[in-house]
Amino acid sequence: LTSTENSSNHYEDEALLCYAGNLKKSKFIYKFPSELRKSKVNLYGNGYTGNQNGLDYKGAFPSDKINSIIKGKYGLIWDGDRIDTCSGNVGNYLRYNNPHKLSMYLVANMPVIIWDKAAEADFVKKNGLGITINSLNEIPEKINNISKDDYLKMNRAVKDVKSKLEEGKFLLNALNEIESRMKNA
Repeated sequence: LTSTENSSNHYEDEALLCYAGNLKKSKFIYKFPSELRKSKVNLYGNGYTGNQNGLDYKGAFPSDKINSIIKGKYGLIWDGDRIDTCSGNVGNYLRYNNPHKLSMYLVANMPVIIWDKAAEADFVKKNGLGITINSLNEIPEKINNISKDDYLKMNRAVKDVKSKLEEGKFLLNALNEIESRMKNA
């Protein structure tokens, strides 16, 4: 829940990608393919120690404010130390959890790019909230096939889910499901 607003639809944002999180544990950011770095990547969070062309470190911001600050055409949901797959404990964890950054990007009106084996990949596909990938190397080709109309359609879907997030509908649905199961147990 947040009271700050990011009014951008992000289509005109200069950077292709936004990645927000614990940059110290996100080792893959130091291995971004050059084609992605040419399209610019905005980084937000603590722990960035690099200085690579195309990676623009924007700083760390409180969790209740970051959604109104972040910029980029797509929010990236990826973790681990590799670019060809999410790997290690933190990367593998995406198979099971609902990462905060998904909600953060959606509340910021930002379509997402998510690992196709992540627990939330089907949710993203089903609701038209972005694209799924196996590898960071796939991003340029997949992005090139998205027209402005396709992007704005994703953005409208994001805004629909955003309103549900802001109203707590997903939480209320989960609580109602728990209550129903308890009554029927």
